[in-house]
Amino acid sequence: MAGNVTLPNLKSTISNVDGFYGIWNLTRAMKAAGWIYKASGDGTNKDTTASPLNDAWGPGVLVQSSQLGAQTGASATIGKISSTHVQINGLTGMTANSVGHGLQISGATNSTNNGTFTIIGYTSANTVTIFNPFAVSEATSLTWSERVSGTGASISSASGDEATLTGLSGLNSTTSLPHYITITNAANSVNNGTFRIVSIISATSCKIKNSSAVAETGSLTWVENSPTADFYPGTPLTSTTAWINMQGPSTMKLPINGASTGTFVRGENITQTSSGAQGEIIGYLWDSTVSQGYLVVMPRVNGTGSGPRGWTSGTTDTITGAISAATVTTFSTPIEFVREFVFWKAANLTQGWIAYQCVDQSSESTSRFSYLASNAAGVTASVAPAGGGTSNTFPSVGTMICIGATTNTYTDWDMYQTVPGSYGRQHAMAVNAIATTGTSSDGSFAYIQGRPDIGAVYNSGFIFSRCDNTEDGDVDPYIWYAGNGGGNYTGSRTSCTAGSNGDMWSYSGANLGSTQARGFRRRGFSSYDSFVQFSLVSLVGVMASGNNSIFALSYNMADPENLACTFSSTKLREPIFVFTGAVGAKMRKGTMRWMFAVAGGNNLDTYDGKKWVQVGSYLSNGGYGTSPFVVGPWDGSSTPLQS
Repeated sequence: MAGNVTLPNLKSTISNVDGFYGIWNLTRAMKAAGWIYKASGDGTNKDTTASPLNDAWGPGVLVQSSQLGAQTGASATIGKISSTHVQINGLTGMTANSVGHGLQISGATNSTNNGTFTIIGYTSANTVTIFNPFAVSEATSLTWSERVSGTGASISSASGDEATLTGLSGLNSTTSLPHYITITNAANSVNNGTFRIVSIISATSCKIKNSSAVAETGSLTWVENSPTADFYPGTPLTSTTAWINMQGPSTMKLPINGASTGTFVRGENITQTSSGAQGEIIGYLWDSTVSQGYLVVMPRVNGTGSGPRGWTSGTTDTITGAISAATVTTFSTPIEFVREFVFWKAANLTQGWIAYQCVDQSSESTSRFSYLASNAAGVTASVAPAGGGTSNTFPSVGTMICIGATTNTYTDWDMYQTVPGSYGRQHAMAVNAIATTGTSSDGSFAYIQGRPDIGAVYNSGFIFSRCDNTEDGDVDPYIWYAGNGGGNYTGSRTSCTAGSNGDMWSYSGANLGSTQARGFRRRGFSSYDSFVQFSLVSLVGVMASGNNSIFALSYNMADPENLACTFSSTKLREPIFVFTGAVGAKMRKGTMRWMFAVAGGNNLDTYDGKKWVQVGSYLSNGGYGTSPFVVGPWDGSSTPLQS
């Protein structure tokens, strides 16, 4: 899928036990894939502007560098250093439009002061602030130049939430897609800002996300920016508490006033007649007994209506399926369910806290992490939203802890599990989170970390995956799995520290026990809307350890499962079904889109042209690891390494 981002075989240069390095890279992959930056803190500086350039974990790095006009000199000096924020004095000709540009510095005695750094703040024509985690004080006069990617660009058209940029240069259909473009010097202020590239049209043109854009010719300065090339903050961030808040994919709940004419096809594109809004239908629910129903839709193209994402609000409108030609009439106000994550690290490299939420952006808006970041007095550069303090309590709706606990912040973001050792390679994967014509925002992500300190087949990690084959009325078709939380439905949505394996998967495979995934049941309903622990089951067996496993397809897992009717040996991937069988709270969540069970194979094998990577190996002793699995999306080229 276009827009997927894989960062393979990562290894921190700071320490062999740097778990935060992998998590930081995961947030860079998510940002590049289209997750929306909302707020952050680095222990010293707090930002709630939602501008990607103000991300305290990294603003991205300039791509395609050229000097802007006559903007150069040789009398720059380093001023105040505040964590990753560095004041540069002795410049000339800087303006407010310089924010987002690059500042190239050379001639420094300390090599870490040399390089091209993103300008994140403007003070005067002589002074700006750059992002440089490695800066040190020195009195040397430095050579400098202001850098951009190009000038003279235009916005040729704008529709919905997308605009077409022309007059660019050097865009690459492979490498430029997970990038952002910062536009300055626009006559229309709504065109200025930092926007995600949606698609590459040619080397000189692309589409960006900007719902406010208007056409403008020939005056735009532009900077291509890469989140995955960010500078790892190192000591300024790793030695302090720090947090980041990001928003991912949304789902729409569209009330309908009667049964459909014809039968919608799940996954087809639908269009609302008057607003022109489009989306992927993933659920149709109409109950004639109570005369209520709604569609569940992954939004794709914003419409012109007054409701969320431009869907028609408060009046009747017809929706039509592109494949089925089925129609249904909507009414009342559409509801958008938004998803946000907070990653919060301790003042060390090994521990932290991760929380997820799916909330109604209207009636539950004050529960959003991004709302709390801006409005809660207790949110600081060190204390994350919903992490304690005045007006900073953990939200009561649609929100759960994935790793850690609200009562003990840093109990278990523990890459070591219980015994510290040397980390292996770290791998971050993020699925496209940008919605556009014909494509829904997915937003799933996965993290794997080798554990050579235990053995060659061992890993830690977690996955957040969209589910397919969901119940028609499920507005939150996502699941978190990390092999944690304990069994027998004993986990709490405000705590995830139980279980013998710590708070990430470990050993050579899933080793899940009974209820090791987390999610929500009946999200958005007026009754029985609750957090639930889910079990995972596949045709190659209930994903549990040792002799407790029940095999449906494979009687002997030591013999790999291959397709029988093929000319070459092709290993099988079997769907993983997500369900809860708790008394009075049963639910079928569907099948995981980005995680599959396998029988046989070896740790870090790749599948389908290196599009998937195996986690764990089968162990013939009947112990841990009887349920290895594969996750994606892998990049199609790299060979994953454990250490």
